Amino acid sequence: MTAAEAHTATGVAPAPGLWSSRLLRHDRHFLTFWTSRTASMAGSQVGQLALPLVAVLVLDATAVQVGILAAAGLLPGLLLGPVASSWLIHLPRRPVLVHTALTRAAVLLTIPAAVALDRLTLTQLYAVAFVTGALSLFADRAAQSLLPALTGPRRLYEADSRLEVSRAGTGLAGPSVSGALIQTVTAPITLLADAACHLFAALLLLRIREPGPTTAPAPAVWQRLREGLRVLRRAPLLRWVALASALSHLLTAALVAIMLLYLVRTLHLSAAMIGILLGIGGMGGLLGAVSGPVLARRPGPGPALVISTGVAGVGALLLGLSDGPAWAALAYPIFAYGGTAFAAAVAGLRRALVPNPLLAPTDAATHVLTGAALPLGALLGGLSGHGVGLRATMLLAGVALLATAVLLACSPLRRVRAQTTIPG
Repeated sequence: MTAAEAHTATGVAPAPGLWSSRLLRHDRHFLTFWTSRTASMAGSQVGQLALPLVAVLVLDATAVQVGILAAAGLLPGLLLGPVASSWLIHLPRRPVLVHTALTRAAVLLTIPAAVALDRLTLTQLYAVAFVTGALSLFADRAAQSLLPALTGPRRLYEADSRLEVSRAGTGLAGPSVSGALIQTVTAPITLLADAACHLFAALLLLRIREPGPTTAPAPAVWQRLREGLRVLRRAPLLRWVALASALSHLLTAALVAIMLLYLVRTLHLSAAMIGILLGIGGMGGLLGAVSGPVLARRPGPGPALVISTGVAGVGALLLGLSDGPAWAALAYPIFAYGGTAFAAAVAGLRRALVPNPLLAPTDAATHVLTGAALPLGALLGGLSGHGVGLRATMLLAGVALLATAVLLACSPLRRVRAQTTIPG
């Protein structure tokens, strides 16, 4: 969700005189906020590679343990996602962002400290993954709420676009930088860079003037969730969308959970090579984000869903068949392209099928389903990697994604090409 989408739900009230007609590039408060968020994104990209590689390279974790670690980082989305926004709605956003950044830095610093003392355990890594996942969730929601108050409605689209540029840029460069650091100074020490980025972000946020508190009432979370489930029950097309999202998230999480272990122990890639590979994959994801909305318009969101799921399945199969970095560098961008194009197709289907008053409850219900699928998929990926092997699990995920594409091609969704709004 972008800040522009979040704005209508938060009802943020700015401090008098805070909004200005000047361009964003001359707005000190926004530029400071933007730099802070970019630093946080960069740190998170470093940590996303370094943390699991600490488990793989330092603690010699098994596939099951790596799956548990991935699930621990995804679990806050399921447990806290539905209520995070309602908890934050009456809190000042800047202190939330500062405290989450400082806490994240402190938590991450415990890992190199434990390594130095020879006391690091997988239990500590599980705890760090869960806590940092929860902190990222609250920070993202607070940032979505703060941005409209800093920019005002007229400049919100431009501000969102700049943040998306930062997200894409850090997604492309972050893994390569992280891989090079891990190769040079080891994974635990690389986490110091993640911590430093969040410390820098917190210091920058102290320079931002806090807008006025929100005047909107806290959303009725459980009532909205029940309404969303009711809509899904009586709308067959939306049930298909929810099923497609849940299956795709489950299979993707299963593959991604063991992918680093597969790259290290099956393909024998170095940390630097893995970072480069993930950066190349980021280019495929960026291409999917750009072309996905075009596919959702023509041939339409329904066919786009089928195509993108099939593309992701082909990428997963090629990744499972890879015998070295060259094939993996071809396969992973295909997989990443399919994933981001799939997200654009799902968004297009929701816009085509759901009237505006029902979008929020329908999204809430769908997010709970996908939030449950992610940690479950990570656990299943770890168990499968242990039971049948890492390469076999990659291939199974690819075959399952292709089977999902065939299932969707036989479903009523394949005919959704334009506006087919369900009754309110």
